[in-house]
Amino acid sequence: MIRLLLSVILIFISTSLYASSQRIALVIGNNNYPTPNNLYNPVNDTLLISQRLKTAGFKVILINNATKQETDSALKRFQQELTPETTGLFYFAGHGVEIDATNYLVPINANFQNEDMLKTTSLDISKVVRIFKESSNRLNIIILDACRDNPLRNNTKKGLAPFVSPQGLFVAYSAQAGEKALDGPKDGNSPFAKSLAENILSGKDIEATFKQTRIDVYNRTKAKQRPSTYSEILAPFYFVKKVTTRGLKRAHTLKRTTSVNFIRHKRYIEPQLVLIKAGKYIKGNNDDFESAPEHEVVIQKEFYVGAYEVSFEEYDMFTTSTGWIEAEDNGWGRGKHPVINISYIDASAYIKWLSKKSKKHYRLLTENEWEYIARAGSNTIYGFSDDEAELELYAWYKNNSNHHPHKIGTKKANKFGLYDILGNVAEITDSSFYAYDSTEYLNGDNNSDIKVLRGGTYYSEYDVLEVYKRQEISESSKTKSTGFRVVLEK
Repeated sequence: MIRLLLSVILIFISTSLYASSQRIALVIGNNNYPTPNNLYNPVNDTLLISQRLKTAGFKVILINNATKQETDSALKRFQQELTPETTGLFYFAGHGVEIDATNYLVPINANFQNEDMLKTTSLDISKVVRIFKESSNRLNIIILDACRDNPLRNNTKKGLAPFVSPQGLFVAYSAQAGEKALDGPKDGNSPFAKSLAENILSGKDIEATFKQTRIDVYNRTKAKQRPSTYSEILAPFYFVKKVTTRGLKRAHTLKRTTSVNFIRHKRYIEPQLVLIKAGKYIKGNNDDFESAPEHEVVIQKEFYVGAYEVSFEEYDMFTTSTGWIEAEDNGWGRGKHPVINISYIDASAYIKWLSKKSKKHYRLLTENEWEYIARAGSNTIYGFSDDEAELELYAWYKNNSNHHPHKIGTKKANKFGLYDILGNVAEITDSSFYAYDSTEYLNGDNNSDIKVLRGGTYYSEYDVLEVYKRQEISESSKTKSTGFRVVLEK
């Protein structure tokens, strides 16, 4: 199925340049239009983009397959969150049409009978623009990932009305004017959404981000689609703070690449998650006794994983709520420091509690999943490079930690948008420790009380942080360098 998309990003600029601020995003994706106007991938696209935005420090309001009433309600909530100090972002994926030079975003219960009915049952994009202007904030972004195949019968118009003179705006289109944008495979993502997701956490400014997105879409579609941009912004804007390799020996003094903004509920904290796609990789290393032999592993289902290791702030809510024994911090600090001095049994109890509170199915990573996300599509020994000098940018370890763990998210994320995969604290997995050539491992046995520990710690040497390295720990053992991160079943 060909999906015709027009993606427009408008960044409204105040007279001041861009300082850091709180970030709030409203993300809407609509698939379930009445036949024959139903679509494949807008909901998938919003799930993917919303996870990237969370990693970039945005608080995300996500609604999918929204009616007009639900859309208006979400907009009202979004407006209440906007202040002069916030950066606002509005993202819509679904049908969008132009009627009388005005752009309308179409909810799933819109009336397609004629233009007048569609106008009264759809969202006029100027309403979003007005909300942003009334907030008097510093920076606002609107992303319209809207289908250009007009859903109205007997109407040959395609696309949204163009922004002819984008004064004070940054405008990006997922395709050239009048050019088709592809929807992508069923139950997948559009080439534009996929490419944007791959580049949004690159650390580049927004113009460079979209330049690379344009190149990737062009190559991915074999020259069938080429996004375009128009820029009038006066200073760089970064989705995540740029980190350079200059001065690697002092890299640990750099400020964090993104703020950790938890989604707080009354009785628990919702982890910030990243969507991990299914795939395969070669696990292990034949040159390392504990990690041999190399073998192919297939991750058959996509899943969400915590962008960060679980923090004391999250874990303390569990112990306060349940009376479970409190984890010691060894005087290094609680809050957004990774929780330590917990066992596999403790981590499992936390996850059971979190699942009950959130009514979602959380669990620990398996060893196969851990190495997959640590490699992040790379064959390098650290998942981002073979150069040990670059560890300074990504990991707290013996060379830079001063012999204690540090707050989560203060180093650079890997290519999957995950922080502290290497170093800081070792991560408990839900896999039993067996040799790769053992009968138990080959049969998928997970009955041992000796579990696999991965990632190395703040006191590890550089070679312990190689992505294939394994350690073991008993279910009841607690150490000052052991923590965990969570998985959410999709």
